[in-house]
Amino acid sequence: MAGVLAIEYVDRWLAADRVQIPHSMSPPLATKKHTGAKVANYLWNLLPDNDQTLQKWGQIYGVSPNSAFALLSKVGEDCAGAIQIVTDEWMVRQRGFVRGVQWTTRRRWADRLKRQREEMGRRDRPTSLSTGD
Repeated sequence: MAGVLAIEYVDRWLAADRVQIPHSMSPPLATKKHTGAKVANYLWNLLPDNDQTLQKWGQIYGVSPNSAFALLSKVGEDCAGAIQIVTDEWMVRQRGFVRGVQWTTRRRWADRLKRQREEMGRRDRPTSLSTGD
């Protein structure tokens, strides 16, 4: 995933008749395209501040734990601030969902929470999860 990281506000969105809100203060609206350290810092701030978690995610997903972009390409579908960083392949898979909603079950949520606890190395997790299914 070599290349220059950039965040660019789309003209259509900037020209829309509504209040435009920047993703954060790092890439402000006054400048349409942002590159370099501001973008890198913005991406790192979307990830957990836990080196063990980042190392584990790198192993699980086969990407460098030293690349915020590579990590977010695997775990970026639900970031802080309602930001989604996803691949083109992810977007193609979402086309079949009604209005972008992916319905889930309690079991899937329980499994996801369990994986996240394991990835974070928490020792205080419950011994079982009630799924209600």
